[in-house]
Amino acid sequence: MRPGRIIHPELARAVALLGHMDIFMVVDAGFPIPANAWRIDLGFTAGIPDVLDILRVLRQEVYVEEVHFAADILTHNKPLYAALQDIYTGAGASFHLTTHLDLVSNVAYKAKFIVRSGSLNPWANIALAASTDDYTTQATAFSLLAVAEQLRGQPSDGAAFTVSLGDAVLTPSSDLGVGSQEFHIPLADLRGADKSLALRSDSKAALAFIVRGRWKRDLADAKGMTATTAPSGPNVYRVITDARGEAIDLTNVKPGQVLRVALLADLPMGDLESGEMNYLALTDRLPAGFEPIQTDLWTVARTPEISNAHPFADMLRWGGSDASYLELRDDRVYIYFDRVWGERVLASYLVRASTPGTFVLPPAAGEFMYVGDSMGYSSAGTVTVK
Repeated sequence: MRPGRIIHPELARAVALLGHMDIFMVVDAGFPIPANAWRIDLGFTAGIPDVLDILRVLRQEVYVEEVHFAADILTHNKPLYAALQDIYTGAGASFHLTTHLDLVSNVAYKAKFIVRSGSLNPWANIALAASTDDYTTQATAFSLLAVAEQLRGQPSDGAAFTVSLGDAVLTPSSDLGVGSQEFHIPLADLRGADKSLALRSDSKAALAFIVRGRWKRDLADAKGMTATTAPSGPNVYRVITDARGEAIDLTNVKPGQVLRVALLADLPMGDLESGEMNYLALTDRLPAGFEPIQTDLWTVARTPEISNAHPFADMLRWGGSDASYLELRDDRVYIYFDRVWGERVLASYLVRASTPGTFVLPPAAGEFMYVGDSMGYSSAGTVTVK
């Protein structure tokens, strides 16, 4: 038995099979579940179990990145909305409003599985997108328990080992306890040299190591971060114009002015298979004097028409690969593409110059989420609001 865990075998299996951004749903007793969906029926009488009961248990089992529900909840079932806030406050999940029709006719067909409750609570149909935060899935948690059990049976002082760089044996910079040691290697010892880092031991016990590299690169460097773009990474270009696409002077931006940021990612055609270039993530860190604009709220701003002066005018109008997900934060913007077509992708968003001053314009970054060493960068710079 598994006290404190899901004991329903089918639900436990469904949760264990979730991947990053997989959608699953918890719905009320009357929700029209598609015939071909993986249906997990927990409801056995009116009101039992309730949708909220199921969500509270799943909250302890699954990291959730997004919570989607019909906007009708805000006006027609405020207690349910308050309960959702209570369950997911502090979980790192963002709330997204949709329509009941979209949940029924679209989201339900994409869901990896659907859990039917006995709830008669109005509008109690919730779609969730799984996250990978901190790698604390149930399977990983049990693996860590097994590792801890194994470590308890090892000698407290650990196995004897040496670390060498080239022909020189390194001296530990600190003792971390239980046989673990930390070594520091100055970059000056590596600059212009080709040296091997070796870990040696006569012990038959399993040894583990972690290698970290850390350095600071001046954004004013003549080559900038673009020089570190990986061969298998996208080439990222950023263009900042006024809201319609006309050229602006980034040394003389007016407070309150609305600007358009366009990010173009050229894909490494020929270096990667087309399927490997899916799941492209772009991150654009904002200057401290800028704030992103949520154009979905008409009380905040309306998206202006693009003029022909914008260098990407045709792509912005007629598109190519549309972004699957865009998240506006105070200090950065995240853009994700689940699928890409053609040789490049383009995304655009609006910002407002909110604070006078001169600010660093960090490089935008892009990487393929499931391809190692695929980071690419745009150029960096500065912007002045006055």
